[in-house]
Order: sequence, then structure tokens, then C-alpha cells
Amino acid sequence: MWVEVLVRLIVPDPSSFTVLDTLQRKFGLRAVANVSRLRAWDIELENIPESKALRIVERLLAETTLLANPNRDRYFIRSWPGGLPGDFWKQSSRGEVFVIKVIDIDDIIGRSKQAIVRRRLGIDEVKHIRSSTIWLLEIAGAASC
Repeated sequence: MWVEVLVRLIVPDPSSFTVLDTLQRKFGLRAVANVSRLRAWDIELENIPESKALRIVERLLAETTLLANPNRDRYFIRSWPGGLPGDFWKQSSRGEVFVIKVIDIDDIIGRSKQAIVRRRLGIDEVKHIRSSTIWLLEIAGAASC
């Protein structure tokens, strides 16, 4: 069973501002209208029913700050790839949004979270946790190109 948790900051994200500024000023990519970032957690669980897998992940999010901190993050759980709710990330009509998912080959962060979940929290149903960063680049006028 596969479950994905997408996490976004509800406070201003300095990394996104830095990337936007770099793309516009250093590289001259003025068409980049907005940059935002999500943290993705791909969680693989033992062969269990979807409802049980979702309960485990929801419990993990409710009882710990391991994957998301409720003071600064908002998260969305999905068990099958698909669209995001419109209010999860800011969309505008200025252009198209391109999604870039960056996966660290070594994924030390994911392996560390997996070890904590299995060893310290005793949630043996979790087989793997993989972390990645999703960059959303809004390109002004891309829809008309």
C-alpha cells in the first residue's frame, strides 16, 4: 500500500523566494511569476487495507511532528496519484504551473524518518519512507505559447 503526504508551509518560505529571485535576476527568467515548494513523503506500508494504512499515517501526523508541524505546515494525504485540492496551494490565472519533483538518491532524511517510525514508535507496517521536494513554477503566459 502506498500513501503520499504532501506538506506545505503556511508561513512565508524563504527558499521559494530565493529561487524565484535567482531565476528572475541572475538567469533573466522574468516569465517565472511564482515559485513554491512542497515536501513530499512517499510512505510504503505492508500489504494492508487502504483504510488501515490511512489510519496509521493520520495517527503518525496527529501524534508527532515527524512529517509535518501543525504550527507551520499544512498537509494533504492521498493514497492514489491525482490532483490536489485547489486551496492546498496558491494558483493564479497568470500562466501554467510546472511541477518538478526532486528526489535525493541517498535519501538520508527518508531513511532516518523510517527508522524512527519503525524503531522508536514501533509502527512495523511502514516498510519505506522516501522524501522529496516538489517545486511548483508558475510561468506567466505559458498557456498561450
